[in-house]
Formats: sequence, C-alpha cells, structure tokens
Amino acid sequence: MDPSPAPSTSTAAEPAATPPAPRAVKKRRRVWPWIVSALVVVVVAALALPALFAPRDASAGYLTAKAEVQTVTRTAQGTGSVVDARVLAIGADDSWSVASVDGVTASQTQTPTTGAAVTVKSVEVAVGDSVDKGDHLAVVEDASGESTTITAPRDGVVRTVDAYKGATASGTLFTLSTDGVRVAADISEYDIAHVAPKQKVAFSFDGLSAEAAGTVQSIGAAASTTASAGATGAVSSSVTDFPVVATISTAPKGLRVGMSVQMTIDVERAENVLAVPVQALDEASDGTYTVTVRDAAGTTRTVDVTVGLIGDSTAEITSGLSAGDEVVTGTAAAGSSSTVTPGFPGPGSGQ
Repeated sequence: MDPSPAPSTSTAAEPAATPPAPRAVKKRRRVWPWIVSALVVVVVAALALPALFAPRDASAGYLTAKAEVQTVTRTAQGTGSVVDARVLAIGADDSWSVASVDGVTASQTQTPTTGAAVTVKSVEVAVGDSVDKGDHLAVVEDASGESTTITAPRDGVVRTVDAYKGATASGTLFTLSTDGVRVAADISEYDIAHVAPKQKVAFSFDGLSAEAAGTVQSIGAAASTTASAGATGAVSSSVTDFPVVATISTAPKGLRVGMSVQMTIDVERAENVLAVPVQALDEASDGTYTVTVRDAAGTTRTVDVTVGLIGDSTAEITSGLSAGDEVVTGTAAAGSSSTVTPGFPGPGSGQ
C-alpha cells in the first residue's frame, strides 16, 4: 500500500462577508402645521379687511360738550399776604403816630418820642394781647421822678413790645394793630384795568385748609417791576404788578399776619347766558369766531357764532347756537384744543 500521505482536508480561512449597509430612511416633512397656519391667516384677514376698508366715523374721536345756560366769569388772580390794616407806634412819652397802612410804612410816620430817656417801672401787656382804648400799657418815670402812664390810643392788638421793667427806654415802646387785617396782593398789569373797588374776592390761604371771601378795598397807583435773571446773569424777563388790597369778610380761625394768600377777583361776570367751553371757539384772523357742531348722526359742520364775554373756562354765545347743541372741544387721541384769551372780543367779532 502506498504510504503517501492523504490529501489534506483543511482549507484556508475565508474572510467574513460584510453585511449590507442600512438603507437611508428619507424623512417626510410635516406639512399640516403650515396648512393650519395659512388657514388661520386667511381667516383673520377675512375678518379684518371689512373693518379696515369700512368708512370710518370721523366724529368718534372728538371731545364734545353741550351749549348750556350758565354764568360766565372772568377773574384776575394774584398772590400776596395777610397784613395789618393799620399799625400805630406808641412812644415812651405816651405819644403815637401811624406806622403803617395795609402793610406799607406810612410816609408821615415819625418817631413818637423825642424827649429824654425814661425808666420803665412796669409793663402791663404782652405781644398778642387785645386792648381797649385807654387800657394801660406801661408806666414810665423820667429823670425827675415824674411818672407817666402809657395807654392804648385805640382798640387793637399789641404787635410789638420794646420795653421791660427796669429798662431805660426811648422812642417807640409798643405797636398796636387797630383796624383788623386785610390781604395785600400783586395783580398783573394785564388784568389791573378790569379790577375795581367793591368787586368780590375769594381767598385761599397756603398755611390753612380754609377759604374766605371779601371785597376789593383799594388799588395802588404805582406799579412794581420784578426782573428775572437768565443763566448768564443778564435780565431775561420782568413782571409788572399793581398792589391791590382787599378786606376779609370773616377771618378763618388761625389766620395770622404774614401768611401767604392766593387772591381771586371776579372782574367780569355774565349770568344766565348761553355758553360753551372756550376750547370750542376757533378765532379767525379778522376776530370772528366759529365752532364745530356735531349732530345726532355724528356729522359735523362749522357754525359762525357771535361771542360775548370770554371767561376763564367758558365763553358767552349771543347768537349762532341753541341750548343743547353739541360742540367739538378737541380730539380724544391727541387731547388737543384751541386756546382763547379771556375777556371781551374786539369789534367785528361774530357772524
């Protein structure tokens, strides 16, 4: 037997087969959200377009008011203070003179005492005391030992005391307010021509939660001018005022001399007249006036009117309107309105 080796049954190892690559999956785009969004836009546009292109009511944004029968008032206003109506200066020799009137130093004031100094033996009053005519204020003694009793020349309120027991004194020892208090205020030169005695006055006091009434007492003949300086120090503007003094009918509790006061004077008044807010007036260059009237349907038209007194907030209408007419005073969006100077219109105003 042939001892030749048997053929080998082993074979060389073959490489492992590579698995096929996975197939790419193509993502599908979701189109339904876009479709929904487009539908929403179409619906909104369908609802909005009619409103956008519909005729607009031009009167919807107007501010209006009705012509009514009322009182039209024009006022002049000023600031001032509470002052003594009259102050007397009482001297160490029991003489006296007028020191001031309505807060203004009297030009004829002279020092009451011209004699020698005296010694104050006693003082009977204090600042703020009310005294009657003849009440004792003090007792003084001269160098010869003669005593003099100083008395109140009139009823009043003690304003100042310049004496004490044992002091050597001369000149004015007491001042006495004799005629109550008044209000002295400054009124602009633009209003002073309309101010007259006996006109009604309303007061408001800065230091008190109270108001009072009164009347104009007097009007100063001389003006005072106050200058204002600008940033550079140069005079940039000036204000010219006239002094006005008014009486107080009933002084509120707590009122004191020197307190600040706001004065409002009724300078012109028209009662039971047809009137509209001043913002409703439109003044032309020739001095005539028109107003814009809106009817029940919202339609507006321009109407010529004749104007009487133009007050602080309302204006008298003498022709062109009827009570209840609705007039335009401005626009709601911008809050705009016209500006008209208070007073009486010039010649030629109206229709």
